[in-house]
Amino acid sequence: MERGVLIPRVPLLDTLDWTGYDRLYLGNGYCQRLIPTPDQLRSALDRADDAHLPLTLVTPPVTDEGLDDLAPVLDLLPKGVEVVANDWGVIDLIAEEGRLEPVVGGLLHKQKRGPRLMMAKDLLTHEAWERFRTSNMDVAAMRGLLASYGVRRIEVENPFQGVSLDLSGGDTPLLGSLHHPYVCVTMSRYCIIALASTRQGRPEWGVYPCSRACINSSFQLDHPTMGVPLYLQGCAVFAKNDVLPSEKELKGMGIDRTVESPVPPA
Repeated sequence: MERGVLIPRVPLLDTLDWTGYDRLYLGNGYCQRLIPTPDQLRSALDRADDAHLPLTLVTPPVTDEGLDDLAPVLDLLPKGVEVVANDWGVIDLIAEEGRLEPVVGGLLHKQKRGPRLMMAKDLLTHEAWERFRTSNMDVAAMRGLLASYGVRRIEVENPFQGVSLDLSGGDTPLLGSLHHPYVCVTMSRYCIIALASTRQGRPEWGVYPCSRACINSSFQLDHPTMGVPLYLQGCAVFAKNDVLPSEKELKGMGIDRTVESPVPPA
């Protein structure tokens, strides 16, 4: 089982321990305003190379402007490098060029991830509960679409109800990477941290110039209906699940890699 570590921003390579792993995941999968600059990526590529670690670049949902920012970053990557895409436009771009390895990110992998689902477990039939543990990646039509783009790997989150997938079966098998311990509950293009840090009183909702306030700010949110704390980082909200499937269970689903996030991955 390959072990990866996810570092969401290049400066965190100086403050987080990413030694002892088999692969370095780098990048923010939620906000296009945090796409690394070409200079930052060059530095990260050099450091990964010095550590003899293969690198996987994580990319967020993007607008046309974000795609323009991302294109020169992708151009710097060596041939065959994995790029986790949370946007179909990014997958299309990578597939069209044919130089890099497209990977389906967690936002395109439609798992049910809200912690409140656990409150409904006793109200559901076994069949209904099992459906909440699987995803669209077990659908033949989706497998065929991914195969047409050259996708061979998907990123899998570890929600509280667990995971039940058969990635290795069928005519178009996939490989999976299980991310832990953070589970993305929701995300938005509105940055709540930016609103809280730049406006007094009642905030005015909108999309404003980015001050990157999220780099130095994070919040823990608590509510009785959630059952667990939530962690707000930038435009995304996460829960933390420390319970992992066994290695035997992971291999049985076609998952051959785990990816650990030492901090919320946004």
